[in-house]
Amino acid sequence: QFGNVLSGHCRHDVKLDLSDATVRAALAALLSTIEPAIAAKLGDDALLYELAALVSLPGSRRQIVHADLPYSDESAADDGILTAFCALQDIDRSMGPTLYLPGTHTAEAHAAFFTYDNFDLYVDSGDEEDEDDEDAARTEAALDALGACRATLGAGDVSLYDGRLLHAGGANRSPRQRVLFYCSFATPGWCRSTRGTLRDNLRLKHALRDWREWTGLS
Repeated sequence: QFGNVLSGHCRHDVKLDLSDATVRAALAALLSTIEPAIAAKLGDDALLYELAALVSLPGSRRQIVHADLPYSDESAADDGILTAFCALQDIDRSMGPTLYLPGTHTAEAHAAFFTYDNFDLYVDSGDEEDEDDEDAARTEAALDALGACRATLGAGDVSLYDGRLLHAGGANRSPRQRVLFYCSFATPGWCRSTRGTLRDNLRLKHALRDWREWTGLS
């Protein structure tokens, strides 16, 4: 199952099948390391919200800066998402690593960011043409001024982030595809009200507390 991603020219989500032994093994390996951090933040009743691979092909444009869980009338104060991105190959800066704006997971940080001064960073122009070098350099400088941290990961490295954190995938200017295996867990209320990148047959069925059972590790 495929899906386009935000500003998704040459960028795709591939929903993964938990019945596949390779997927289960990869997820078990990931959760054996990060499960305590997820439980500490969301509780062990958090539900599997996303399970997919993010593929950024050569020539993919940068994403707009966004949060997976924005502050809005629809999101409750106790809603939460944590997402883990695991690199399936070494990722250097030319491949458009995910960038994060540290400390921007608060309502105050969102209000400060979503202003006219940052308009070009969070609004999609709809133009399918790549940024020219001058535009790209200006964008990179603006993001650097905001303290952007770029996830230049080695194969097997993982970044774990709060869904309210402002972030974006960069433009892949290399000849290599960038592939991230990822999963998200979210509070039950948010899972019931929205749909993440997850096959329908997995929705609302896999609690964090039982992860060893449903990955086949136990």
